Amino acid sequence: MTRLRDVVRALPVSEGELSFDASSAPASPLGLFTEWLHAAVDAGVEEPHAMTLATAGPKTGRRAGS
Repeated sequence: MTRLRDVVRALPVSEGELSFDASSAPASPLGLFTEWLHAAVDAGVEEPHAMTLATAGPKTGRRAGS
């Protein structure tokens, strides 16, 4: 059986330098998301609406979901 780690590491990733200047981002994160979504659709990205969300909070010693 193939290990999950090997499967994930074999997936293609974005190549080249990615740049993002937070100081030029619009005040509303929704505006930035909309801009990125339209750019992904226009570029033909498969499933541009698929995403991962990660959050962070104060260090409490508890893990998310516990």
